[in-house]
Amino acid sequence: MTKIVCLNGHIGSGKDVAAKALQPLGFENRKLSDPLTHAVRNLFDIEEYHGVKDRVYEEAFGRTFRHWQIAVAKMLHKESLYRGPLAHILIRSYPKDSWDKVVISDLGRTEELEVLVAKFGAENILLISIASTTDPHRFLEAEKAIPVAPTDDRKYVSVLEARTLGITTRKVSNDYTDKFKGEIIDAVQEWLLTKEEK
Repeated sequence: MTKIVCLNGHIGSGKDVAAKALQPLGFENRKLSDPLTHAVRNLFDIEEYHGVKDRVYEEAFGRTFRHWQIAVAKMLHKESLYRGPLAHILIRSYPKDSWDKVVISDLGRTEELEVLVAKFGAENILLISIASTTDPHRFLEAEKAIPVAPTDDRKYVSVLEARTLGITTRKVSNDYTDKFKGEIIDAVQEWLLTKEEK
């Protein structure tokens, strides 16, 4: 049975740490941004990329890797005839039978979540909204989703939007201790138990 955990939060909120914490439960981490990473690396011939998105690369015309990932994502969303193009690409990138336990550690846009719901069903998706203790926006609960940074016009899905899609949601604060990892694991295990009871 498909079980997808989507992690949502601003830059630096701890989404990758949360995804790693779920590996012992059998969850495989997949990223909507993987195609963007490949595109930017190929476009600028960046061989030595070690996940440092905010480093300035001279071969990328003095911009950060994250800058170009965002620019490519904007183009995809603007030019695509389909809503949620990154979710469509992610789904196509893996065999149908490989979606048993998946964590998507970089869910952002509502339309990406809508594609996942259409494919796998709202009952099979858990959205965890992560806020760091230093995050001025805290949890993404606003009626309108909040841009992640002043220069970044991406809108991250809010907890309220996810609930209107019928998705179970949880909120977890990242205090940058092991307590955070434990709360992520607890939230997912509680959700899995409710699925088993049904």
